[in-house]
Amino acid sequence: MNNFKISYIAVAILIFGCNSQPTENVDSKNPIEDNVLVLNTDQIKQLNIQSSKIKVDTISTVLSIGGKISTPTQGQMELGYPISAKINSILVEPGSSIAKGQKLLTLSDISLVELQQDYLMQKAELENLQQQFNRIAAIKSQNATSEKSFQEAQTALNKSKITISGMEQKMNLLMVPFPKNPQDIQQQITLTAPISGKVNELFIKSGQYCQAGQSLLSIVDNSQLQCELISFQNVPLNLSVGMPVTLKDNNGQSTQATVQRFGNSLEESDHGLHIWLSLINAPSNWIPGITVNGYLTVESLPGIPIPASGIAYWESKPQIFIAQGDGKYTMKEVNIIKEERGIAYIQSTSFTNNEIVTQSAHYLLMALKNTGE
Repeated sequence: MNNFKISYIAVAILIFGCNSQPTENVDSKNPIEDNVLVLNTDQIKQLNIQSSKIKVDTISTVLSIGGKISTPTQGQMELGYPISAKINSILVEPGSSIAKGQKLLTLSDISLVELQQDYLMQKAELENLQQQFNRIAAIKSQNATSEKSFQEAQTALNKSKITISGMEQKMNLLMVPFPKNPQDIQQQITLTAPISGKVNELFIKSGQYCQAGQSLLSIVDNSQLQCELISFQNVPLNLSVGMPVTLKDNNGQSTQATVQRFGNSLEESDHGLHIWLSLINAPSNWIPGITVNGYLTVESLPGIPIPASGIAYWESKPQIFIAQGDGKYTMKEVNIIKEERGIAYIQSTSFTNNEIVTQSAHYLLMALKNTGE
């Protein structure tokens, strides 16, 4: 039997044990209401229940608020490919840091080979049409050919130039290199990173045949990471834009951030106060979705200092007991905003006009919960 059980039994025997003497107060076996306990003078003395009025103190503390890393729309992009193709190899993994222009994956399709082939043939045709136009233009300058022949040659040359320009735009879009001769035609095309950042997620596997427009992978620009904190503590944070905040992940990595904007009231969806932060030099392995804690320093916060012996815990929630006179004690749940050197500072100031139990609060909790069974 551990010490807690021994203490519980001792208190129960002390308060509710057989006693031939009449009590001086209301019997504690008959609580007036939930969370209310009445003890007689002997019981209060035996349990060493002490209470006093507590003055409000002003403190500063660091509050820990949970949140997640996110990114604005412009800070994240999904890379796709305009046509269907086979994924030959993937050169990066989720979480990989990448630089703009770095190779990401290779793919192939017969249409890409045909596009390069058609480009070379059209380039050859353009050279031929250019030569024909130059020859006809020279003859025309000597009035040795008709205007119609000159215009036809000029039109054919312009059409070829338009075709070449359209093919080059298409090849740029498909990241297909421009071949200069037949030996330059490639069966495999390499896709490169359009921005620097980090690979957030892969949507394909090697050997897979992707469809036109399908997302292949997502890239996050780490320089634009944000964080959203959600505070469920009923504590005045005195927030302001630019306020510094320290962020720390579960691995102990940390960075500095500043308040970008914040809600003016609790959200109806989760009853929390939302705070958005801009990050300063985020760790390279941080990506959207990871959980972090934000640490805010709150100054000039009113709190009531209560000795640790005046705090009891029921279902992991801190409780205090208000002494209302004539042996009556009422239990109230409180929010502890700071603990140091055996003193707990509770937030509410509504108890300052009451006497609060400062000694043996856990005995009162044991007695209260025993009488309620």
